[in-house]
Amino acid sequence: MTETYTLNVRHRPNVNDDIGERHNRYLQNQIGIGQPWELSPGPENQFKEKDIGPGNISSNLMMGRRMGKGVSGSLSYSCRVESYLDDNASKDDSIILKFKLRSVDYEKLVLTDFPYFIEAFEAYTAEIVVRDFTRHEFEERQHFSNTIGNLREVVFRIAPVSFYDRLLCQRAFKLTPEEIVEKLQDKVEKVYCHCDGVVIIFSSKPVSAEVYLSVNEKIKSLLMKKTRPFLGILKW
Repeated sequence: MTETYTLNVRHRPNVNDDIGERHNRYLQNQIGIGQPWELSPGPENQFKEKDIGPGNISSNLMMGRRMGKGVSGSLSYSCRVESYLDDNASKDDSIILKFKLRSVDYEKLVLTDFPYFIEAFEAYTAEIVVRDFTRHEFEERQHFSNTIGNLREVVFRIAPVSFYDRLLCQRAFKLTPEEIVEKLQDKVEKVYCHCDGVVIIFSSKPVSAEVYLSVNEKIKSLLMKKTRPFLGILKW
C-alpha cells in the first residue's frame, strides 16, 4: 500500500504550562518509544528562546530530519497567552506525523506506540488516519470546525485507531470511557481504558478504503444503542 498515513495527537494547553518545560517533559516521557518515533532529548531538539516568544502564535519543531527515515511532520505548541487559549481545538498543542506503511511496523505502532504517544504527550484525543481515503472531506472538515462544531466537543469522524479522554467522551458521546468499552467489547479488535480515556482499535492491520470509511458508521451505531438520547457526533 502506498497511501500516506497520519498520526495526530492533541493536547489541551494550559497558560501556566510553560512551552519549554512542557516540551522537555514530552522529550523525557517519550524515551523508550523506539524508532522511528523517538526524539533525542539533547539540545538539537530543544526550542530556542526566540521560538517561544510572546509574539508567536505557535512554536513549531519540524520533524523531517529528527525522526527515523520515512517519517515527517511537526510538533506544535500554542502560545501561552490567556486571552488566546480559549477552549477550542484550533488552539491545541499537537503532534502530526506522516508516514508510508513501508517505513514503519504498523501493527506495533497501533498496539504499542500509539498508547505510548497518548501518555507521553498527555493527549485528550489521538488518531491514525489515511488522508488519501478522506481527501475529499478536507474542505467539509474545515467548514465544520470553523462554523459548526468545536472539535474539542464533537468528533468529525471516528477513525479505525482512536483515543478520546473522559471529557471528550462525555462531550461527544454522552458516555464514560468505561461505558464505551462495555458497548464495543467483542465488537472491535481491541478497546480499553487508558490515561483516563478510551482507546478504540477497529483493526491493528491496514484496512481497505471501503472498510476504513465504514468504521465511523459501524462504531456510531454501536454507541447509539442506549436508552437516553445520543448527542455529540454531528458528522457521520
